[in-house]
Amino acid sequence: MKKTFLIDTGEIRRVLADELRARRLSSAPGDFTNRRSGNDVPLYGSTGAANLHFELGLWPGETEERRAWGDRINSFQSEAGSFVSPSGREHATATALAALSLLGTRPARPVGGLAPLDADRLPGWLAGLDWSGTHKDFWGGVTPVLASGLVDAGWREVLAREIGGRIDPRRPLEVWCAEAEEPWRVISCIYHVTSGFDAAWIPYPAPELIRERLFGLGYDRIRAGTKRTICTDFDYAVILDRLAHQRPEWFPEAHRLCRAVLADRVREWRENQDGLLARASTHDLFCYTVGWAVYQRLLPESFTGPALYDTLHAPWLYRLPDRSRLADS
Repeated sequence: MKKTFLIDTGEIRRVLADELRARRLSSAPGDFTNRRSGNDVPLYGSTGAANLHFELGLWPGETEERRAWGDRINSFQSEAGSFVSPSGREHATATALAALSLLGTRPARPVGGLAPLDADRLPGWLAGLDWSGTHKDFWGGVTPVLASGLVDAGWREVLAREIGGRIDPRRPLEVWCAEAEEPWRVISCIYHVTSGFDAAWIPYPAPELIRERLFGLGYDRIRAGTKRTICTDFDYAVILDRLAHQRPEWFPEAHRLCRAVLADRVREWRENQDGLLARASTHDLFCYTVGWAVYQRLLPESFTGPALYDTLHAPWLYRLPDRSRLADS
C-alpha cells in the first residue's frame, strides 16, 4: 500500500524523549536545565519538562514526586503571587499554572499579576500593557481569569470592545501590530490576542480583517526563508483553524495553507533535526511539540503513530477554583 502520511509521531516521541532525558540534571523531580548545555534551572526548564512529559505520554512520577515537582515550580512564585521569568510575569504565571495543573498540584499562595476581575478596572489594565510587544502579557493576564469562569458576560463584553477597538478597518494591515512588522511578529501578535479569547471561546473581533492580514503574509510560501520562532507554525495554524470555525467556508483554504506549512516543517525535521534541538530551550521543545500536536489534530491523514497532546491550548489547565486563589481579587 502506498504511504500517504508525512511523518511518524513515534519517531518524534523517541527523539524528544531522548533529548529531555539528556537535560535532566539529577533524579530530583523537575530538575531539568532549560538548555542542552548548562546547569541552570529557571522556571521554564521545569515547566517545559512537565509539559513535555504529558505531551509525549511519559510517566511524570508518583504522587509524591509530582508534588515535589510542583514545589520546585512554586519556588519561583513571588510574595505578590506572580511567577518570575524573563518572558514577563503574566506569561510566566499562566505557564506555571498550567504546569502545576498537569502535575496535580496548585500554587503555593494566591496568584497575582492577572487581569482585574472588576470590569471597571479592565480598560485601565489593558491600557497599561506593552502593546509594542507580541502581547504575551495580554495572553497570560486574561487566560486564567477567563478559563476560571470568574467573570461575567459584562466583563467579557468590555474585553471584546476594548480589544476590538484596537483594530481600525481603515488600516487593515495594522491588526494589533504595525504595518511593517515581519511576518513572524504579525502572526505572534495576532495569536497572543486571539488565544486569550480562546480561554472562554469568545468569537474573534473583525475576523475578515484578521484573515486578510494573515493570508496576505504568504507564510505558506516563505516559511523556509523567513525569520520565525519555534511557535510561529502553530500560532499560524491555530488562528486559521479558529477563524474557519467562525467562517466555515474558510476551512478549505485554511487547511491548504496548513498542509503547505506542515510539508516544509517535516522537511526541516528531516534535514536539520539536531540543529533544531541544540538551539531550543526546554520551553521551546514544549512549544515545538505543541506544533506537532496541533498539525496532527488538523491534518491527521498526514501522520501515523501515537497521538501527541497539546497542553497549551487546554483552557481547563489554567483554572483557579475560586476568587480566594487570586491575590488581588
